[in-house]
Amino acid sequence: MMHRFLYLFLPLFTAHILADFLLQTDLDVRWKTRPRVLLKHVLIVGVLSYLLLGVPRAWPLILVLALSHAIFDFIKTRYAQDRLLFFVIDQAAHLTVIIATVLVLDSMDLQMHAYALGNLLGRPFFVLCALISGIIISVKVGGITVGYAVRPLLEELEEQAEEARGENVISPLERGFEEGGRIIGYLERALILLFILVNQPAGVGFLIAAKSIFRFGELSDSSRRMEAEYIIIGTLYSFLFGLISAYGLRWLLTIL
Repeated sequence: MMHRFLYLFLPLFTAHILADFLLQTDLDVRWKTRPRVLLKHVLIVGVLSYLLLGVPRAWPLILVLALSHAIFDFIKTRYAQDRLLFFVIDQAAHLTVIIATVLVLDSMDLQMHAYALGNLLGRPFFVLCALISGIIISVKVGGITVGYAVRPLLEELEEQAEEARGENVISPLERGFEEGGRIIGYLERALILLFILVNQPAGVGFLIAAKSIFRFGELSDSSRRMEAEYIIIGTLYSFLFGLISAYGLRWLLTIL
């Protein structure tokens, strides 16, 4: 029973993760208020869901899933604030529809096409779906989530800097490479995922120690305490998300 649910859920969930976080560019997100951009995104969701699921007679349910995705994205882009709470609500809504679709599919007892990837590859296909989703969630979704979580701290930090230095303030993000912090976050969560999957959790401790050494200069300067706290909090958020997603993926792989 659990296997059948997962074998229906994982393809649809992977399609959603790929469409929302890998095949959707920052420019697409910015211009999603334009109908053609939203339509392109929804078509990607629908086509990927249909192809990965591999159940030809499920097309009406896939159509409903894609339309609900369009409605949620339409509401989010026009009425929701660009904050963590609304990001979580949006993803929870998509996940709820996917689960509901799976439950309906399960009750209808529809069969996969003979040439569906799930039939051709068997269990390795679903393991691959889990790995793809887990890696994207840990690395990319983790970056988005941590960014939202520390945004209030960054805004407070920049406000304090403006009051202290006037109009010619240099943003903390401008002191390093433009994408440096994001890339560091991607790499550290990817390494955490790798250490957990190969059953070497001690490597995570090494990673924390190494990052602390590299950041020692910023953390030891008392005149930059707010920046130091911002770095520490962001790092801990990143490690926490990385560990939760890594152990979640490891548990999922054990039950497939």
